Amino acid sequence: MKPVMNQSITIEVPTLDDKGRIKLNDYGQPLTKKVSGKCRVVENGEVRRNEMLAITDASDKIDVLPNFPIVDGAKVTYTTIGGITKNGTIKTHTETTNLTANKVYFRTLIVDA
Repeated sequence: MKPVMNQSITIEVPTLDDKGRIKLNDYGQPLTKKVSGKCRVVENGEVRRNEMLAITDASDKIDVLPNFPIVDGAKVTYTTIGGITKNGTIKTHTETTNLTANKVYFRTLIVDA
């Protein structure tokens, strides 16, 4: 079952040449194109404390459709449920499938906030 997707996401995907290699600019950085789509955002914040310091860890989970292009380490811009626009980098992603694992319902991106 696919979740309702009312938010938006834009990802910077590297462009490929005819042989499937990533195109680079004059400075050796990959050339990117922006791809937009629909998503569902779940915000998550956590504070871990010990005697010496407190570490704040924030990561958002973004559900996207299975045909949306995903590249780990890519930069994304997305809108939260509250209408706030955020920027982040994709850490990793997971797939949600049916019981026989022959169909992907949606993908979940873990983004550092």
